[in-house]
Amino acid sequence: MTSGEIKQSLIHKMLAGQYPVGSRLPSCRALSRTLGINRNTASKVYQELARDGFVKIVRGSGVIVTNRHGSGNTPPPGVHEHIMAAVREAKLLGMGRAEFLKSVIAVADSLYQQQHPAVAFVECNEEDVSSLAREVEAEVSLPIQPILLAALAGNPQAVISAYDIICTTLYHLAEVVQTVGQAQDKVVAVHAPPDPEALLDIARLEPGARIGIICEEPATQQYLTSAVGMVYPGEIRGCLMSDRAGLETLARAVDVVIDVPSCHQEVSRLFPSLPVLTVGFRIDSKSLGTLRERINEWRNEETRRILDVSADH
Repeated sequence: MTSGEIKQSLIHKMLAGQYPVGSRLPSCRALSRTLGINRNTASKVYQELARDGFVKIVRGSGVIVTNRHGSGNTPPPGVHEHIMAAVREAKLLGMGRAEFLKSVIAVADSLYQQQHPAVAFVECNEEDVSSLAREVEAEVSLPIQPILLAALAGNPQAVISAYDIICTTLYHLAEVVQTVGQAQDKVVAVHAPPDPEALLDIARLEPGARIGIICEEPATQQYLTSAVGMVYPGEIRGCLMSDRAGLETLARAVDVVIDVPSCHQEVSRLFPSLPVLTVGFRIDSKSLGTLRERINEWRNEETRRILDVSADH
């Protein structure tokens, strides 16, 4: 493959959402190994993508996607050529500029009649961000792009510029709002309560059992501790996965461990002799009203904008 073909392939993957804003592209070494190309070629491709505004090369962190549409100065690959061909043919057929633009708008309206905003869903770990984003996607019938909380914190401006709506769960709302700053009007929160079946298993535990709750993020731990406390009146302790000394202490102090899907495999390895209950989270469909309203507002505004453009021409 030529460097131009590799570049276009990566751009198409960014546009398709395979590499969302905030994600890392493969390293030069990994890209060259996968495609069987020279590392200098891979480096050249990334330099060109950075120049065109698609990515940012961060020393020590790699190549980060900052804008899946690039700098916006040129259309995506191939589009410009098609537009030029259509304009030339229209001129040959005798169409005037105003007539041609009205025709383009009419075609665009028919093809984009199911217009939708770019929506990101922000969560703290890979497991939850993927599963919850898919649940929201199914409920609102729109593509939803999962974005890790760390990726948002690492480059908030890139996410803000790429998405019209930033959705998150109630227990990460304060952190997301603080991170996006003045763009907080883009943020919408939904409720993702713990799986009721898992809570029922916890409520059935023997009285007097000492529970240890292990999560990756403080906000998740606080929320889960509160939810477990509502169904089980016994002793509850919490610890983060990053606190290795705390985990060792917890192992000697509890009878049952409660974790979340994102860290279940590691917890099972660390606590082989203790029963482990995993609590997942599910989107409460009743909490999606505000998100649906925001989507409709965006569509109405987009329709007004298109009509204004049509009127101008």
